[in-house]
Amino acid sequence: MPSVEYDDPMWQNYRWVAMLDPVELSHGVEVREVHARERFGRLTLTATCRALPETREGAFDGYEPRCSCCPLLFGAVSQALEFATGDHRAPSQEEVAGYPSAYWVSLDVQTGVVVDVEPQDGDQSRTAFTNEIHEVGPLG
Repeated sequence: MPSVEYDDPMWQNYRWVAMLDPVELSHGVEVREVHARERFGRLTLTATCRALPETREGAFDGYEPRCSCCPLLFGAVSQALEFATGDHRAPSQEEVAGYPSAYWVSLDVQTGVVVDVEPQDGDQSRTAFTNEIHEVGPLG
């Protein structure tokens, strides 16, 4: 019998995939001020998250979003990954200076899905999102 391979559950961009499986928050991210709170009647964990650059080239210890063009933590680090040094499409220094440097990120405790990403500073026009989990079916 042939095997079936399912691709990532992508909708519009990889940010959707990262929201459902936020593994990119487990490496190269400073996580502070974790606390539990209720959001839309569901228990969530909220933390301050900051993407960290590599400590040195080739160290592979910095933030690694699933896709650098649509990361959960958009900012200077993700843009440095997206554009090579000297790339004419790279954002200007002024643009980069206005990017958020940290986010409040909330994960639903039962599902592990990211339900809220809110920039703490900087340009917030394309970086925040929120969603509501209406129902979770039984496990197993």
